[in-house]
Amino acid sequence: MPRLNRIDVRERRGHSRLAAGLAALALLLVLALARADVAPALPGDVYVLDRGANALIKVGPGAAQRKLPVLGVAGLRAVEIGAGGTIYVSGGSGVYRVDPLTGVATAFSTAPIIDPRDMVVTTAGDLYVLGFDTVYRVNGVTGETTTLGEPLGAETAPWLAIAIDPDAPGGTMEAWAQAFPFGALYTLDQATGARSIRTTGGIFGRNGTVLGPRAAALAFSPEGDRYVASGRGTRRNDGILDGVFGARPRFSEPDGIAIESGGKLLVIDAGTSAADATLYRVDPVTRAVTVVTAGGSLRAPTDVAIDRCVTCAEVPLAGRRQGPVTPIEIALRAPRSLRLANAGAIRLDLSCNRACRATVTARVRIAASRRRGKVSWLRLRTLTRSLPAGRPRTLVVALPPRTRALIRRALVARRGVSARVRVRARDAAGAPAAQDLRITLRR
Repeated sequence: MPRLNRIDVRERRGHSRLAAGLAALALLLVLALARADVAPALPGDVYVLDRGANALIKVGPGAAQRKLPVLGVAGLRAVEIGAGGTIYVSGGSGVYRVDPLTGVATAFSTAPIIDPRDMVVTTAGDLYVLGFDTVYRVNGVTGETTTLGEPLGAETAPWLAIAIDPDAPGGTMEAWAQAFPFGALYTLDQATGARSIRTTGGIFGRNGTVLGPRAAALAFSPEGDRYVASGRGTRRNDGILDGVFGARPRFSEPDGIAIESGGKLLVIDAGTSAADATLYRVDPVTRAVTVVTAGGSLRAPTDVAIDRCVTCAEVPLAGRRQGPVTPIEIALRAPRSLRLANAGAIRLDLSCNRACRATVTARVRIAASRRRGKVSWLRLRTLTRSLPAGRPRTLVVALPPRTRALIRRALVARRGVSARVRVRARDAAGAPAAQDLRITLRR
């Protein structure tokens, strides 16, 4: 009997080990399937940060959603996606990197950030983060965290929103502060954090509507247009854009703005309850507002971001990234200066080493004068053309008569005038190319 007992015990131990091994194998398979289901970001993927669910919601084509719980940090406030597809969130006591497969958040900032709020990432990969009353810079490589400038005063704090104008020299950074009763917009120096007031009387929409102090979101388009969202509307430099959707002539609690490559805005509105939380798409041209996702799928959204990683591709079935997409090359030729007497149009010679589709945007910049203390911008017509591989094509950007008259008047007043041309191109595989050009206009 003792011998039989020993054999029985060994058999039971063997069965237990086999069962444990099968259970572990099943767990690995489940994790693998979960990792494949939560695919990495693709260029153009939209991420909504949902504080109520403590998760990132990836919104794909057709408003399909994929929820990625964020593990390791609570109190989420803002999301940004770097040029390489790295996902950053602010919350807790700093900035965290989020694994797009597992959702695990790893502390990235090296020093505590008091009450982290909105943030913005530069083209160099560094992050600027708003604390309650302080601006922080986080190195995009090391995570080294430094405090910039002086804290806001009690009558001005807290900071609410921050953005960078990519079209301005050096990338002008602006931030919005509460500053009772109407809010204040500041220009910030990226190196020192020194700030200067841009406006203190609030930002006004049509019919004198004040968009502040609850301006919860701030963004710039690639062309330099500023967008501000508050509980009373979303405004571009020249007017309110939110339009009327259903019974809501205004957004309720807009908390984040992101701008798509085509120029349309994505606005996340937390609403008054989870049932009202909605992601909207706004067309700045037609001012039409459409719903991207709503109906209780979001609980308490606080921000929205778009992945612009144009060098990151994905194998759909495996859920893993490929190597970098090879960028295409473009050649752009145009005069560095142009006499207005001969400038009925700006002519550009453009070619791609592979067949591509190119979009040319152009604006005329008129420098500030003593009487007019701000820079004037004149938008020109946008051109989109398909280019064959290796064959140059001449594109003509017309200067309308009224624009020429304004330029002539500015030149007579000895104000500097230049044309800013921006070319963006993609081939059939989505590989990108970009080039900017400045042309001086003279009499």
